[in-house]
Amino acid sequence: MVNLRSAVALGLAQCCHLRAVQAVSPQQIVHDLQALLSAGSEVVLTSNASYAQDFTPRFSESHSPSYVVGAKPKRVSDVQKVVSKL
Repeated sequence: MVNLRSAVALGLAQCCHLRAVQAVSPQQIVHDLQALLSAGSEVVLTSNASYAQDFTPRFSESHSPSYVVGAKPKRVSDVQKVVSKL
């Protein structure tokens, strides 16, 4: 017998086409973005020393985001590719 909670969860999953979420490592994100972007684009982990030297934060310190990868797209089409993957 299906209880109400299970039925609601199943209905929401079907309605919203939910799918399983798979964890991705920061190194995999770097690898995938490097393969996706054009030559000359930079993709580094925020823990990499070059990140602190070569990347300029574009946010307010009081509302800083949390992220593990930085990307410097070379072309406008690269920006579109990065944004579409968010």
